[in-house]
Amino acid sequence: MNLGHDTWVTPRGEVGGCALWTVDLDAPVPAALVDALSASERERAGRFVHPHHRRRYQAAHAALRLVLGSWLDRDPASLRFETGPHGKPGLPAGQGPAFNLSHSEATALIALDATRRAERRIGVDVELPRPIADRDALARNCFDDAERADLRTRDALAQDDFFLQGWTRKEACLKAAGDGFSSDRIPSTGIDTTARHVDLPGGTRAWLTSLALPRVIAALAVIEPA
Repeated sequence: MNLGHDTWVTPRGEVGGCALWTVDLDAPVPAALVDALSASERERAGRFVHPHHRRRYQAAHAALRLVLGSWLDRDPASLRFETGPHGKPGLPAGQGPAFNLSHSEATALIALDATRRAERRIGVDVELPRPIADRDALARNCFDDAERADLRTRDALAQDDFFLQGWTRKEACLKAAGDGFSSDRIPSTGIDTTARHVDLPGGTRAWLTSLALPRVIAALAVIEPA
């Protein structure tokens, strides 16, 4: 798929049957793509107090429409989305591939199922490396005993990155399942980068891997149809 001059959207290849793109949310966005946003997307963008948050939201959703429109050979403005019970958007059944969007500060990550298999569900999460002031408290709430023990063995200067690695892995799984982040549904994923299968609440199973992308920490989860 060729996005032409749209260098603010960068293809990152395929992992686990999913095509990946990163998006520079602070780059100029073609006006036609901003105009392609739906009324609900424009309304949500308008809720942001700070203008740069509004612009980044618009850029992320314009990029998603660009990618999906190019993939499906459709006008980005013609795409209509449905929302799951926990707010996960998707195309109506039979109208396109599973996809997921995540963003952190000025970077977004888009994943799209390239296999075209029905009922395949995917989730991605991306975080920028940064200090985590409440890391230990968050780990107590979100990580299991083995993950917290692993975190304590890591070099002190690297513990924030390992925490975010574990966090993105959990978020990717929950987003693939369409679940919200609640303490009784957080899966055990490990805080390393290895690919593995993860058992999720409700009896489903996801294939999970961390992603090797420049300047970010990210993970991808895929749930195959039964």
